[in-house]
Amino acid sequence: MRQHYVPQMIQRRFSKDRKRITVWDIQRERLYENVSIKGQFQKKYFYERTKGGIEEALSRIEGKTKNLFDEIEKSEKLPNQGSEDWKHLVLWLVMQVQRTDELAVPINQFSREILLKILGSLKAEGQIPEGPGGISVEDLDVEIDPRWGRQWSVALAHKTAGGALDLEAVLLQSRDGRIILPDCGAIRFNLIAEEGKGPWGWASIGSGALLPLSNKNVVVFYDPGAYTWMGNREEKLKVMDEAEQIMFAKTCFLRSSNLVAFNTDSDWVKKVAADLHTNRSESKPSAITIPGLIPRPVLMNLAKNAECSLYGLPSRLGDHILPQQDSCNRF
Repeated sequence: MRQHYVPQMIQRRFSKDRKRITVWDIQRERLYENVSIKGQFQKKYFYERTKGGIEEALSRIEGKTKNLFDEIEKSEKLPNQGSEDWKHLVLWLVMQVQRTDELAVPINQFSREILLKILGSLKAEGQIPEGPGGISVEDLDVEIDPRWGRQWSVALAHKTAGGALDLEAVLLQSRDGRIILPDCGAIRFNLIAEEGKGPWGWASIGSGALLPLSNKNVVVFYDPGAYTWMGNREEKLKVMDEAEQIMFAKTCFLRSSNLVAFNTDSDWVKKVAADLHTNRSESKPSAITIPGLIPRPVLMNLAKNAECSLYGLPSRLGDHILPQQDSCNRF
């Protein structure tokens, strides 16, 4: 049973006929043209082996999400912050990020470490016999079913979405349809945490995310205390020029696991990928950039010095504007 971690509903928005799509394999530098959407961004039994569980629940949410995406693209406006549509949009964002392996893998790693510690304690207490007929901790092949972490990360989305409700959002637009879809479906970022090795939670200072709606529109979520939008201008929609579209495409490449899907000129995509590959081979820094989004310099300085604190960066919630002072003095 195929289970998609990027819904077919989203993929169709990057398709010319709503049935087939073009996919670029980043590592192999190979193009798959006009392949069936049913076979992309999915794995057999990705979440579960039974029917009627997580997959069915996600499908029910997708119906409302599709209608919301259609309305956003038609009106070129986002729902009012705090409205029910806004809450659903944020929930979908968090759910899409967490339904991939971004959170599932750490959950599984943590679960395995806990099990090994329990086994080590049992061995120290003599409850695991050793000797010719015994068994040691090293003999135990402790593995966690990857579906365990995926199920938990999806279930946790309703809880963790609360930390993202106070993000602000704007629309980035490509009039010629050059937005590409990464195989994570949505891209979470924290330019400040990446600079200063701070925490990555949705409520952390500098939190943000990109949610592609189609080959023409993407929603940019951002912490208004950490970034300014186009110099604090009131416009909530920005049409990207050619350089900005390339910049955004490179960000999608950088944050994708391996595949991107698109409905645009394949030669353009290959050129952008080749340019990014050249930069990497020349040891040039590869960093994500979001057109129109400008980090606040004071917070970048704070992030660089955040490691001096035992607790890292403070929470974003309830503290949007930080005082102009040294980061160490803040903790």
